[in-house]
Amino acid sequence: MRFVKALVQVSFILVFVLLSLEALSVITEAAVIHVPGDAATIQAAIDRANPGDEIIVAPGVYRESVVFDKKERIILHPQNPKQKPKPVTIRANGDKPTITVKNNSEKITIEGFIITSGTEIDPVTLKEKSAGGGISLLDSKEILLNELQMVENIGRSVAISNTTVTLTNIDIPAPITENDQRVDGINIIKQSEVSVKTVTITKNPGDGVFVQDSKLTMEDVTVDSNTGQGLQATNSSLSLTKVSITNQQQSGVTLTGSQATFSSVQITNNGGAGLTVSKSTLTFNTGAVSGHPDSGVTITDSQATFTSIPITKNGGTGLAVTRSTLTFNTGEVSSHPVSGVVLTDSTGNFSSIDIKDNGGTGLTMSGSSLAFNTGSITGHPQDGLNLSNGSASLATVKIESNGGKGVTSSKSTLVLQTNSTVLSNTTGGVIIADGSADIQDTRIENNGSGVLVTNSAISLARSTVISNKSDGVQLTNSSSNVLNCQIETNQGDGVKATASTLTIVGSTISGHSGNGITLTQSPSSISGTQVTGNSGDGLSAVDTSAISAIDSKFSSNTKLGFTMDGSSASLQDSEVSSNGSGGLSTVNHSAASLVNTKLDSNSGVGFQLDSSSASFNGGEISNNTGAGLVLSNRSTASVVQGTVSSNGGDGITVTNSLFAIQSGQVTNNKKFGIFADDKSLVSCGGTTVSGNGTDLSSNVKCI
Repeated sequence: MRFVKALVQVSFILVFVLLSLEALSVITEAAVIHVPGDAATIQAAIDRANPGDEIIVAPGVYRESVVFDKKERIILHPQNPKQKPKPVTIRANGDKPTITVKNNSEKITIEGFIITSGTEIDPVTLKEKSAGGGISLLDSKEILLNELQMVENIGRSVAISNTTVTLTNIDIPAPITENDQRVDGINIIKQSEVSVKTVTITKNPGDGVFVQDSKLTMEDVTVDSNTGQGLQATNSSLSLTKVSITNQQQSGVTLTGSQATFSSVQITNNGGAGLTVSKSTLTFNTGAVSGHPDSGVTITDSQATFTSIPITKNGGTGLAVTRSTLTFNTGEVSSHPVSGVVLTDSTGNFSSIDIKDNGGTGLTMSGSSLAFNTGSITGHPQDGLNLSNGSASLATVKIESNGGKGVTSSKSTLVLQTNSTVLSNTTGGVIIADGSADIQDTRIENNGSGVLVTNSAISLARSTVISNKSDGVQLTNSSSNVLNCQIETNQGDGVKATASTLTIVGSTISGHSGNGITLTQSPSSISGTQVTGNSGDGLSAVDTSAISAIDSKFSSNTKLGFTMDGSSASLQDSEVSSNGSGGLSTVNHSAASLVNTKLDSNSGVGFQLDSSSASFNGGEISNNTGAGLVLSNRSTASVVQGTVSSNGGDGITVTNSLFAIQSGQVTNNKKFGIFADDKSLVSCGGTTVSGNGTDLSSNVKCI
């Protein structure tokens, strides 16, 4: 009996469990609610819907304002999702948004409707606003809006506050407004997270998209012809891919206090500036900023990286950067009426950038530093590069055909290197003042002037300074090292130094309209250098200049090879030859020391001293068309183991001067070997004097 009773109890429990499970399955099974079949209105269907339910709406026009309040996991869509052939329209009833989702609603999907006639609710006061809206999303998450058409809503089409939402395949055209209200197409605020894909936002009487304190992702979006800005973001995070922002009445994009990544974004033909970035971080890969009446891109207190971005044909400055860091790879800044690029108190890193055909200066820098690798600065009516109080390092950069100077650098550090060119700039090539410059492997050609340096230090290595319309290199109160350079055919002097220090090594200075080298109050060291074929003197030194020349050649210059006025020079293992007006001339208490140096085949006197002094050790003075060595006006000179031969006049002429020769040779000169007047004193010991027209004048004795 007990067994039977226990069996009955167990059976009862099993039956109870089975019934409970069946009831539970009925409760949790998702329902499909048809409107108007199961519920007369969309709102009634929403009110009765449980999590997981699907609401299907038959074709027609539904005059109601729909609200999801604390709802979860509901799908709302038409009977025919594609709205063909019979669409479903939700027309707002009264001064409310057409659709509202609020109060922690979650995982709501709305798709396939025409949304019209809604009026926006203020997300703060929850009161109706005269500027209305089609859809209002408040304090909710994981909302999906898909395949919607926004038509004639009064005010904002979509307003989003503290909500996570995805919008896809939606058109957001111009709404109806009252009293010229400013109304945005999509308004996003209060820590919302919004994804917008395949959406068109047009002709709204405010910004196309306004974002504040939120996160926004946009892909395949067109923002066109809105009254305000295309996109305005404050304190937000943005990711834009394949977005077109064009033809707004105001600016294209403004970022403030935001982080943004743009890819394939076109910002074109908007009514204000193109892109304005303030206190933000931006990465911009592939796109364009063009056709604006104001500046193209303005970056302030920000960090930005641009890749493959042309900035063209804007009405103000192309790219203006202030107190920011910009990396710009592969792009163009061109055709602006004022400057192309302006860097102020900023850091730039440019690669493969062309700055061209802007109406002012190409690149202006103040208090900034720039590394520029590969590119060009061309076609500007003013300077190509204007640098002040900063630093710039340029490699493989063409600075050409600008109407001002190629490069102007003031109180700055400039580096030009690696096959850079400064070519055909109207006013000047490279101008350095109160700073320093390191120019390597650079060609400076056909400019108004070559290299002009004032109060600065400059190194010029393996470079060419050629065919400029004034001096090749001009130094004032400066120092310069010239190493393995070609300075040729400039229309002034090759090198002109005033109150400067100059070192020239392994270089060629030739073919100039003026002197090869002109020195005024300038100590100079010259070695392994050829100064040839200049229309003036090879080297002219005046006013206490001091020169050291080693293994160098001063030849074939139209005037003198080497001339000194009130200066001093030391020549060793060098040659002064084939010059048009003489070899070496010293006047006005100059002093020369020549060791193993050759003065040969000059037209005129080989070596002439006037009120000067010289020592000549181990070289030769030969084949000059005039006298070999001439002393006058209380000059003094000594020759030790030197040769004076085959000159067209006297070998040595001494007038009112002192001369001594020891262990030398004076041979085969056309006139006197040694001639001295009665006011002179000549000492001749261990020297061969022979084969001359007349070996010695009557008052000269050789022992």
